[in-house]
Amino acid sequence: MEDHEEQRSQFFGVIKSARSFINLIKSINIKNIATCYIHDEGMTLTVEESRCVKATAYFKSHMFQVYRKQSDTDIPMFGLPLNALIDCFGLMLPHTNVSKALTETCDIRYNGLGSYLSLKRYDKDHGQTISCNLTPIEPEEEEVDALTGTDIHIQKMILKSDWLISVIGELDKTCESIAFTFSPNDPSFTLRAIGTTGTSETSYPENSDPFISFECDRELTFSYLYSHIIMCKKALEHSVEVSVEMSLNGLLCMLFQIEGSNDTKDFVEFTFLPTGPTID
Repeated sequence: MEDHEEQRSQFFGVIKSARSFINLIKSINIKNIATCYIHDEGMTLTVEESRCVKATAYFKSHMFQVYRKQSDTDIPMFGLPLNALIDCFGLMLPHTNVSKALTETCDIRYNGLGSYLSLKRYDKDHGQTISCNLTPIEPEEEEVDALTGTDIHIQKMILKSDWLISVIGELDKTCESIAFTFSPNDPSFTLRAIGTTGTSETSYPENSDPFISFECDRELTFSYLYSHIIMCKKALEHSVEVSVEMSLNGLLCMLFQIEGSNDTKDFVEFTFLPTGPTID
């Protein structure tokens, strides 16, 4: 009966680590309602805030022992309450730490419009089957065009996350905005906190220890609300590296590489719109 249900479901998967899913979901939990997409190569959860910030968690097929989507079926996007989703994945975790990765596995199933998103785990130690059903909701409208970048003339750097955690942590918490400056000349990267009491600035040359790579062919400066940038704090704290890209229109994209429970490289992405024109 169970195998038959798996076969007829539009989507069925066996997740390697419920804990890895929880970490990614918490990293984008800037607003409770997320939009879920199920693709041939994996799932994504996307959250938008004020049409100025978009956060996306990528659940690629390598995070699953089994990933099966009906190839001839386009599954419409649907909304999910993140707090309830985190609670459901929490139920999928083992009660003790005696066993590790294998006991963090759980099934996930979705059969299209009108069905639940279902999670299930069999607890061998207690002879129990734990299941949780979430009712999908109408997804929120997304500002796709404004928060979509271009690959033309993108300035890009890859940084060690612990350095960026330290720098952002030292910023004046009362500042209103943060200006990011990329430059082909030293200092290559500058962060400037701007507030009612003044400004503070931190600059680094290209050969500084924090940089893993740096690509820049012109100077660009754009400012972003501090309250928006700080939304990526959880993703930053979970990550080991962060790729920072800035387009000519000021769109700022941060891609966080997070080490999963099974030595996988998982990713969360934040995209920010600037507050205004280039700062001179």
